Amino acid sequence: MNILRYILLFCSLVFFLGDGLSASSSLATDSLLPKEPSDTLFWGTQYESDRGGREATFLGSNEWGFFIINKAQRNPILERYDFNGQLMQEKELELPKINNQESEFESILVMDNSLILFTSVFDKDKGELIAYANHINQYLNFEDLPLEVDRIKNARSRKSFDFEFKTAPAQQLFLIYHGSSELKQSNDQLSFKVYTSNLDLAWTKTLQLPYEEELFQIADYTIDNEGKVFMISGLGELDENNRRLEFGVRSARYVLMSYNPFLNKLKEYDVSLKDKWIMGISLDFTEDDKLVIAGFYSKDQFFTIGGSFYFRLDHQTGEMLAGGLQAFDDDLLKQFMSDRRADRASELDRFQLKNMFVRPDGGAVLIAEQHYVNQRFMNDINTGRQQISYDYIYNDAVVMRLDSLGRTKWSSRIAKEQISTNDGGPYSSFVALDNGEDLSVFFNDHPDNIALLEEHPQARLKSFRSFGKSVIVACRFNDLGQHTRKNLGSSKIEEAYFQPKSAQGLDSRRLLIYAAFRRYFNYGLFIAP
Repeated sequence: MNILRYILLFCSLVFFLGDGLSASSSLATDSLLPKEPSDTLFWGTQYESDRGGREATFLGSNEWGFFIINKAQRNPILERYDFNGQLMQEKELELPKINNQESEFESILVMDNSLILFTSVFDKDKGELIAYANHINQYLNFEDLPLEVDRIKNARSRKSFDFEFKTAPAQQLFLIYHGSSELKQSNDQLSFKVYTSNLDLAWTKTLQLPYEEELFQIADYTIDNEGKVFMISGLGELDENNRRLEFGVRSARYVLMSYNPFLNKLKEYDVSLKDKWIMGISLDFTEDDKLVIAGFYSKDQFFTIGGSFYFRLDHQTGEMLAGGLQAFDDDLLKQFMSDRRADRASELDRFQLKNMFVRPDGGAVLIAEQHYVNQRFMNDINTGRQQISYDYIYNDAVVMRLDSLGRTKWSSRIAKEQISTNDGGPYSSFVALDNGEDLSVFFNDHPDNIALLEEHPQARLKSFRSFGKSVIVACRFNDLGQHTRKNLGSSKIEEAYFQPKSAQGLDSRRLLIYAAFRRYFNYGLFIAP
């Protein structure tokens, strides 16, 4: 990097979270640069939240900047940042009263030219759950009165049904879906409504799906920029294993369904894997607007994955362009286990799909991580009471690069070992950013592991119990599968710690990163090369 680029990056950082917090937060330090200098990862100013604490969630971004919501208090606090990371405004959202009833927060969608707040009210007398929407402008003010956008009749309670919201990629349409939160063996009706960003109803449809005897549940769904809806049937990963044990059957089919509102036509594509089980699935669109469905499968065992699957669909014509399965090869398995064990085993234990990135060539990058929770029971010799401790374990990740036909171009292991106790694992796991050519994966790690793995790729890793003594590692893969590991500095940023699971991509080259501990927090920025 030349001197001019350093100057430009530093000048942009001067504005990064420089000032603008309200009285609910106070400046803790004027330090702008990370403790360990880096040419790609920058931390902004550290702040201290008020006594209400902080439960921050990234909402999305549009031309106004990016948005964060803090739900630590009864009324959530909405924050707007510009693209230099400067906090422009924050505001406590006083949720509207509707028919003299207090509404409850549901969600906020970031659209192309507005924000939309969704709230709901449960009418006990009528047994109805009603969803309302409000526009919020760039100054975080309400622009209109609450507008009813959906209604669930015959709701036994607020918790018996769920509203779900999904934005189209161009942020000009959004979908409201609702159905029962309980798994059903029936053909329950599903309700879909699509609105424009101006809250004009584009179309509405109640679908009666033809699955009367099968286990059925929507595992994932999405909406394209024209307003067509795509759904994948199946169970969530934990439900999947529990239901297999409970029912002892293998009859649940996996079906991709598309609904075209212009033709009023529901089309079904069987993406079942015959004698295999889908263990993680994701949907996304290619640059030329084709739909990609991909994930991992298991052959026989529970909580394991044995390979990848991939389908690519032209949803304009209904043609299935590509589809297939790829089992893990021996070379990949031997990166995770001994040669002797790899000769016997064909699957990886306790891995979950975490990311899918669609590449410009129509292929995909899949990342799965080994994650599980251990319970430890101990008896207090003084009181006789039993105490339970929970160990949160986030270990190795597997990365697979698939081409446009679903064939494996390369696959690799990301070696890591993260263990924490009774904390939910906020500083564990990883965050990934894919710029269409290179994949970057960030996580907290023991500082000695980079040298250990350079000396021996199968070396026994050092784990750490104190995240204050860990470092942020960037593992970068090029499109040939070659990768490097780099130490980006201490995981402790002033009084806070890097939280990979709270990071979010702003676009294909910018990653919003986050550090927090108790009342202290920082935002930062990673810029892909």
